[in-house]
Amino acid sequence: ARIGYYRSDTMLVRPVGLLLSLSTARSSLGFTSSRSIIFRRSAPSSSSALRMPAATPSQNGDAAGVATATATTAKATNSKSAMPTPPIPRREEDRYVLAGKLAPTDVGYADSKGKPLVRQSDSSTETLLDPPIKVPDPYGWMRDEDRSVPEVLDHLRAENAYTEQLTSHLDGLRTDLYEEMLAGIKETDHTVPTPQGDYLYYTRTFEGKSYKSFCRAPLPSSSSSWI
Repeated sequence: ARIGYYRSDTMLVRPVGLLLSLSTARSSLGFTSSRSIIFRRSAPSSSSALRMPAATPSQNGDAAGVATATATTAKATNSKSAMPTPPIPRREEDRYVLAGKLAPTDVGYADSKGKPLVRQSDSSTETLLDPPIKVPDPYGWMRDEDRSVPEVLDHLRAENAYTEQLTSHLDGLRTDLYEEMLAGIKETDHTVPTPQGDYLYYTRTFEGKSYKSFCRAPLPSSSSSWI
């Protein structure tokens, strides 16, 4: 028996067929077709040339599926490109802060008003690093305690606008959740004072404000007067 080329019009692999992979076909026969080659032991056909099968309904359906997938991908790409771009703050790569024990002449020893910065809490038993080490601080320029630096304020407004664009579809849900949680909170309130040293420390919250206030008061001479 001779080895003849065989392709069915429906591209079905017969049990008597032998399917060779593309790499095997290329290495043994020199074919460059991207399709697999099917062989079987049979008498040669009247035409020794390889016949390309006619398009079948199945293949036409596959082509339509490919076209649909391509259109879906293009639509997803366009949708992704329409997404807002998040604001990216600049970096100051040469900026740093010193961590450890500082001398009055060191950078970062005092704030912009000349007041020495607190390096650690009074109750800490750990010793400060001596000599201090440099810690990268590329976004340190955004530190604005007075909320007065125009560049910082502009970036914060851009971030707020970006967030609103991404979450605008959640406005109704956000309002419902906020009102539900607020209904179970006593907005104007304070914590139980805690004595430490000569003072009482506590926090207070106020209606309509987002953040609590940290407070202290002189400790009365008699403990019974404030319990």
